[in-house]
Amino acid sequence: NDTFGHEWGDRYIHEAAVCFLRSIPDETLCARVSGDEFNILFYGYDSREAVQEAIDRLISGVENSCFNLPDGTATRIHVSGGIAWYPDDGTEMMELIKCADYAMYRIKKNEKGRFGVFDRAQYERAEQEKAALSLRRAPKTKRIIAKPLPSKDGRGCLGLKNGMYHHGASSSFAMAARVSVCTA
Repeated sequence: NDTFGHEWGDRYIHEAAVCFLRSIPDETLCARVSGDEFNILFYGYDSREAVQEAIDRLISGVENSCFNLPDGTATRIHVSGGIAWYPDDGTEMMELIKCADYAMYRIKKNEKGRFGVFDRAQYERAEQEKAALSLRRAPKTKRIIAKPLPSKDGRGCLGLKNGMYHHGASSSFAMAARVSVCTA
């Protein structure tokens, strides 16, 4: 977009979509989500290895792609991608998309043009670091409120809902976390 304009940027994204469609099996779902992001759903396979082979064909298709720029220079389509595995990384579609999205942004941050696999431990560490950073940035005056969450059967406490609130003249801060508590 910056070098050749939006029209050529749109053509580049269109060529990426064509490349994806040429490189994935017919029963695979491919959808443009927004801007330059796509979701690709591989389903109906008997093994993880078979899915990995389909993903490898996609990666190979992208790596062997060719796009001619307006100045006559040929380039390949460059993509970064994230992979989430069912059921290891999630059992719901939106959860899998979230995990794949995290893996994609992680790989884009560290080494563009590659595919990365979601790593739950890495994700949880990053979320803990974000929460700790939020707490460090929180205003110094706050009150902590802990409310028990009743279990559905009414026999005990399912968890605690912790909330930190600060109300200033023009700003407010709120953080909530859930802590599981075992009851006998």
